Amino acid sequence: MKTPEELISDSSFQNWVHKTHRGDQEFWERWVQDHPEQKDQVEIAIAMIRGINFKKDAGLSKEEVSARFAELNTSIENRATKHITSISWKTLYRAAAIFIGVAAIGLALWNSAIFSNQKEHRTDFGEIASVTLPDGSEVLLNGNSTLIHSKSWSENEPREVWLKGEAFFNVNKQLKKDKDGNPVSFVKFIVHASDLNVQVIGTEFNVRDRRGETYVVLNSGEVELIKAITTDTSVISMVPGEMVKTIKGFASFEKKKVDPEKYISWTGNKLIFDATPLDEIILILEDTYGFKTHLKDASLTDKKLTGELSVESADDLINALSIALSIKITRKDKELVMDNY
Repeated sequence: MKTPEELISDSSFQNWVHKTHRGDQEFWERWVQDHPEQKDQVEIAIAMIRGINFKKDAGLSKEEVSARFAELNTSIENRATKHITSISWKTLYRAAAIFIGVAAIGLALWNSAIFSNQKEHRTDFGEIASVTLPDGSEVLLNGNSTLIHSKSWSENEPREVWLKGEAFFNVNKQLKKDKDGNPVSFVKFIVHASDLNVQVIGTEFNVRDRRGETYVVLNSGEVELIKAITTDTSVISMVPGEMVKTIKGFASFEKKKVDPEKYISWTGNKLIFDATPLDEIILILEDTYGFKTHLKDASLTDKKLTGELSVESADDLINALSIALSIKITRKDKELVMDNY
């Protein structure tokens, strides 16, 4: 958990508070939404930044921030000592109550300003939902996934969405026009995953962002990938039939040729496996369907599956896996126990 001191010493956070850098705006708005438990720390940091005369061309170091906090604490202690005999506890409590009330109202207004123009789509475990974006582009959202976007998009500005989980995108091309209404280029469409930005113009592709790993599979069109929150600005381009994998915290990419149908088969209520080991299948059961899986025999991890399975329901998938893998699968609520026959 970040402390107010850590937030204040982050130049990117300072830019967000002062609204001086668009990229920082987008990152911190998403970060605040992903970390609601840090609202108090964020509010304190914002108040401190607005109360400190920051230089626009340089952020405060951690040492300077600590010094400011120390000065503030000393000032508060001195004032409290000086006036303690003349102020009743009732007055202090009343003042504290007023301060907390004002802070709560300010925080509520701040949250409202940030999130009022956003639309959020969530799916339950095992659910697939269809989403139509403001530009008419279509998205299929896989189970246990979240998609966030603005309720409306400016005509010539990049179209941006934020994804947690897995989704298949069918993106429309949108012309960018000059002041006279003449087309000059295409408007970019950007998917923000946890550690990756996927930039396209108009195309079909699948993005899976789970467990700190992001996979992008291109079905048609062109895609450019840029690592998020890093000094490395290099771009990796993709062509249809390629998959790129990134791991959060690592700058490298892994790219290889694949059959896109295998990775987008879930959009048609089926799963395609190609010598897929059981441990990978278990990840699907856990991440997409919400099961906790237990193996009674460690040798089960040696099993692999090749074939196509229907996934009209979780029970159908479990029964099909049991038959295809020749194993016993016992279900109790959201727990699965796998064993040899």
